[in-house]
Amino acid sequence: FACNTNWCGYGAAASVYSDYQHWDNCTFVGNRCNTANGNVAAGFYNGAQQGNSSHRNLLAVDNRNLKNDTLQNFYAWGTGPIAYSAEDGTQLSTDATHNLRSVTPRFANPAALDYTQRSKAAGRDKGLLLDWMTAEATDISGVTPRVINGIPDIGAFEYPLVPGMLLMVR
Repeated sequence: FACNTNWCGYGAAASVYSDYQHWDNCTFVGNRCNTANGNVAAGFYNGAQQGNSSHRNLLAVDNRNLKNDTLQNFYAWGTGPIAYSAEDGTQLSTDATHNLRSVTPRFANPAALDYTQRSKAAGRDKGLLLDWMTAEATDISGVTPRVINGIPDIGAFEYPLVPGMLLMVR
């Protein structure tokens, strides 16, 4: 979810009011909202009454409210916790949820909308391995395996294996 603008509502990339929802391995980048309401998120806004939801392996970077130019990546109430996720701000809880805050984004080529994390990105190999992540599963590109090195990356894209040469010296 990248480069969306919502001029009157709560979430520019995703705004969801539903029980029993599950969001896994999503990337929210450069989204904008324009509202004076403080309970907003330009990235991911979520409201659910039951709390029977899960939000895992989410990456949110540079999602802002245009009204006051504040970083607003996440806002969630009544939901299951957002876990194994990362953002460049400080809205995520870090209480036993394995979240990363204040990360510096290291995307492969954001100008071309390639939000694959580069080799030293904070979210690499920091996600939660989920049941559906089998050997056949791919990231959102449909090409790169979803899990490399035994642990998925946070976000929608998995850092690909780079073909190279192995040199052993004895």
